[in-house]
Amino acid sequence: MTTMHRELGTLPDRDAVVETYLECCAAALGAEIEFGTLTPEEEAMAAELDERFASEEWLYQKGGLRQSGIKIHADVHLHEAALKVPGGLIRVIVRTHRGRIDDISISGDFTLLPALGLAAIEQAVRGLALRREELTARVRDVYRALGLQSPGVSPDDFAAAILRAVESMR
Repeated sequence: MTTMHRELGTLPDRDAVVETYLECCAAALGAEIEFGTLTPEEEAMAAELDERFASEEWLYQKGGLRQSGIKIHADVHLHEAALKVPGGLIRVIVRTHRGRIDDISISGDFTLLPALGLAAIEQAVRGLALRREELTARVRDVYRALGLQSPGVSPDDFAAAILRAVESMR
């Protein structure tokens, strides 16, 4: 998190920022921005959506967004999953772009030695297609290259956790 002042060295004029923002929105939408007020139908729909998304049922639904992933852009998705294996719990957050791993974060309560192995696994799978064989082979290569040890957790388990996260995309 940062501020405009920190990034720019000075605080820009608020009206200029608003004008630039509206120009960018109009360009992105391919439409002219018109100022006005909401119609009664729009007000009713907004109230209905507010009520729905603030409900206990929505907020505490099992799985929530994690099961279906979040679409960030037309071909960019963010997925999260956890996989329990004999050596602990593997958690992954995977961002995919056009069916390939664009970014990934792996964590959990498993033991992996040396500790730098986790970052090496994350780096090694970036750019790969979402295919079990390819993922497992790449993680195995990292295990061999770094002499990784992970009692109760195998390279196959990391591949399975990644694929579990992106299952809903297929």
